[in-house]
Amino acid sequence: MKRLIVFVKNPVAGKVKTRLAKDIGDQNALKVYHALLAITLDAIQELDAEVAIYSNEPIDDLSLFSAYPTSIQKGKNLGERMHNAFKDGLQKGCQKQILIGSDLPEINDDILNKAFLSLNKYDVVIGPAHDGGYYLIGLNSVPFGIFENISWSTNTVFQQTLNKVSTLNTCILAPKSDIDTFKDLQNFKHLLNTVYD
Repeated sequence: MKRLIVFVKNPVAGKVKTRLAKDIGDQNALKVYHALLAITLDAIQELDAEVAIYSNEPIDDLSLFSAYPTSIQKGKNLGERMHNAFKDGLQKGCQKQILIGSDLPEINDDILNKAFLSLNKYDVVIGPAHDGGYYLIGLNSVPFGIFENISWSTNTVFQQTLNKVSTLNTCILAPKSDIDTFKDLQNFKHLLNTVYD
C-alpha cells in the first residue's frame, strides 16, 4: 500500500510563513500559505495512494482537509515528527511512503507519481530543495537514525540526510523550490500576485 504524508500548519495569521511575514506582514503571508495549500491539494487529489494530513496543532478550519484524515504531529523536533509519521504508516502496513510539506509551489502529481515509482527500485527517494534542504522524502522502511542529529532549517539538511543513507540505494529527484522568504516568493509571480491583488 502507498501512503502520502503531508505536513501542514494550522493556517492562521502569525503562525504560518513567519520568515516571509517579516517582509510582507502576517495577513499577506497567510494569503501565500493558502495559495500553497491549494497547489498541494490539487497535486494530491488524483493520487493513487492513501493521503494522511499531519498538522502542527489542531486545525481551526477542518473543511480545508475534509477529504483526508488529519492527525497532530508528534515529537519534540522535526526529525521526531517525521519519524513518527512514517512509523504510523508502517504500523498500518504501508510499504511505500512519501512525505512532503505544504509550501511547494512546483509540486504536482507527476512528481509524486515518479517518486512512488522510484520506490519500486530504490530504498530511498529524496527531492532536494534549492535552499539545501529537501522538499520530498520517500522510504520503503525507516532507516535507523535517518532523522536524528540533523541540523534542521539549515542549508546542510539534504547533504546530512544523504550521508545517513549512503549505504542505501537512493534516487535523487530534480531540485525544486520551497517558499520561506520574500526572495523565494519573488521567483513565483503567481504567488506574488496573491499578495498584491
